[in-house]
Amino acid sequence: MLFDEIKRNKRNTVIMMVIFGIFVSLLGLLFVGSASDDTSSLVTGMFWWIALVVIYILIKYATSMWLILKMTKAQSITEENDPELYHIVEDMAMVAKLPMPKVYIVDDPSPNAFATGTSYKHAAVSVTTGLREMMDRDELEGVISHEISHIKNYDIRISTIAVALVGVIGVIATALIFFGKVVLFSSDDDRDSRAAGLVFGLCMMLVGFLFNIIAVPLAMLMQAFVSRQRESLADVSGVELTRNPQGLIRAFKKLQVYEGGGHPKRTTSILAKSPAAELCLVTPVGFHHLFDSHPPLEERIQRLEHKI
Repeated sequence: MLFDEIKRNKRNTVIMMVIFGIFVSLLGLLFVGSASDDTSSLVTGMFWWIALVVIYILIKYATSMWLILKMTKAQSITEENDPELYHIVEDMAMVAKLPMPKVYIVDDPSPNAFATGTSYKHAAVSVTTGLREMMDRDELEGVISHEISHIKNYDIRISTIAVALVGVIGVIATALIFFGKVVLFSSDDDRDSRAAGLVFGLCMMLVGFLFNIIAVPLAMLMQAFVSRQRESLADVSGVELTRNPQGLIRAFKKLQVYEGGGHPKRTTSILAKSPAAELCLVTPVGFHHLFDSHPPLEERIQRLEHKI
């Protein structure tokens, strides 16, 4: 049953990433095609479009782990600092047959955890002080197994690419509006050229606004769908590592209090305003997103209980 769930989630994620790639390519065709006069310039424009998108993604990919850890002010943990946490991460990595990832603690009272990195050899697992204080050993083991599963399944790589693709669309929208304004307000002595510039500038701005209204939310929706698939996959594959679904189930039940907003110590998480928000175990407190990138905890608990 668990293997079937993992296989289905992997298949759905691949499908969504392909759709995502096609979507970005079509946006490029629309953008480049509107500024091309012939087939040759269209081909050249698409070449540079794809090249710039790939370069942007590679930069985001190469710097993602450093940026996330820096923005969350994560502090490195050694065996001497916190032997229990360190050994749990070590044990789960060993069971998953992965190299030992780096371990970090984030000074944040809001309970959460996330995994980041670019490969098996360059990965990190972080937990907040709130989660560390809240969970017993079995619950912490369930959470860590979830995060180790993200590394094993290459979710951290897929999430980074998805974030980068959404960023590309946002950059396009901003660039279209900016250059549209430049063309619109540039002066020209020739009346016909001025009229053509006015129409072209307005069209660029209109397309930019349409990107913001339609394309960006649609890309965020696809990103959220991919994220939800990866979270569900990490839940069930994490249970395969521990062979103890009750640990993660109990951890989720504790976190439900924070999800509902009823906890007296509920405070906005520093993770909410960082790239780590999309990678977290649960949606960080204070994170506002048009589309929820995490399945409801009740749904995740029921799915795990159904697998017992």
